[in-house]
Amino acid sequence: MEIKNCRKCQLHKNRTNIVTGHGPTNAETMLIGEAPGKQEDKQSKPFVGKAGKILTQTLENTGIQKNNLYITNVIKCRPPKNRDPNKKEMEACKQHLQTQIKQINPTYIICLGRIASKQLTGKNIKLKNKHGTFLRTTKEYGKKKAYITYHPAATIYNKKLKQTIKKDLQKFKQIQTLGQTQN
Repeated sequence: MEIKNCRKCQLHKNRTNIVTGHGPTNAETMLIGEAPGKQEDKQSKPFVGKAGKILTQTLENTGIQKNNLYITNVIKCRPPKNRDPNKKEMEACKQHLQTQIKQINPTYIICLGRIASKQLTGKNIKLKNKHGTFLRTTKEYGKKKAYITYHPAATIYNKKLKQTIKKDLQKFKQIQTLGQTQN
């Protein structure tokens, strides 16, 4: 099934656009969030709203080139009122995300937030304990190196996390430059 015709869950009823992903198809690193917000739904591009501005600024401050990343979300349609995607919605979009990962074939995946981290690693982790570390994605997602950090939207409610995400991404850049991971 082509993604533009997807009707696997209820989210298709209220979407303006499907937000697939953006970036080079040969990217070494994929950045995966949870779901599109209002601006993303309007523009059909991930991370262009408030959280996207925070992400762009943080990437610039750490020297990571956003245009070298392939950026997407676990689900491709906006949940009502920006609520967390539910299990059924994530299951409905799973094949789309698997296809993206297979096509891009990144060396690294950066999971932004608990929803992306859980979906990709299969583990119900506490971000406060695992941020700034690598885990492996499940076999379904190609057993890729998954770097865990907070979602930039979390900084809207907890300003202290801005520094945490910045440090996590600085550490990632350093590890990426050296070509090493903990797993």
